[in-house]
Amino acid sequence: MDIKEIRLINLFEAIEITGSQIKLANAICAKSSYLSQIKNPEHKTNMGNDVARRIEASIYKPHGWMDRIHHAYNSSQARSIKKYLLTCIYKCRNYIL
Repeated sequence: MDIKEIRLINLFEAIEITGSQIKLANAICAKSSYLSQIKNPEHKTNMGNDVARRIEASIYKPHGWMDRIHHAYNSSQARSIKKYLLTCIYKCRNYIL
């Protein structure tokens, strides 16, 4: 798993912690559409170090938290991530076909 994938998974957790993508975007002084671009695997936007650090600060996590795998995901987070990734796979498969 590379840093982009790890940060994507942790982005989902950060969104859940703040309550919504819009709330997280506001907390890090970014547009919600920017976070949508990061979440979209078809888009080439990567989360940079600056954004990762701002997300960590906004949810009171230590420096580097966005860059590490956390095995304590609860079932709600796992379902959200799985649903999103399956939707992306389906869209990509239909796009390629």
